[in-house]
Amino acid sequence: MTRRSAAAILAAVPMLLLSPKAMALIPDDDDEELIEKAKANRKSRLQTEKVAEKEYAKTGGFADSEVVAVQVAVNKLAKSGEALAAGDLPAVAATVGSDAWVGEFQKASTGLSTNEDAKKSANAIFQGIGALESSAKSGSLQEAKKNFVTAVSALQTWAESAGIAASLKGL
Repeated sequence: MTRRSAAAILAAVPMLLLSPKAMALIPDDDDEELIEKAKANRKSRLQTEKVAEKEYAKTGGFADSEVVAVQVAVNKLAKSGEALAAGDLPAVAATVGSDAWVGEFQKASTGLSTNEDAKKSANAIFQGIGALESSAKSGSLQEAKKNFVTAVSALQTWAESAGIAASLKGL
């Protein structure tokens, strides 16, 4: 052992004896700065993920109000189909006869119909919905079923022509 190494060891001993807390590990839950930093990082990461999710929803068309209106129309027609299967014509008339969703669906179909095939199919949907409502109100179950099939077939054709069939559930 050289004089220099011995001097270094002797110089280090008092420092080790005088500052034992400097050698201790600080538990994470006692370090307020570290906790605040971790919370801030997590909050920032959540904000970034939220923005990314919104962007994904927009690109997938799920946040688009027009697609939402079409999905509502699909759901209403499905509900009226269930009522038709049960033979409940007043429920069919009530479901199909509400103007709010039909009006929103008309606006959406006008905006989403970018070609002539889609526009023709959209007209067929609304003719089918109107015929379904009138046959349900008149009490003709067979006619209502026929008009239901016409409306749903036109809706499927229109969704394919408009290019949104993949975005709809239950079609």
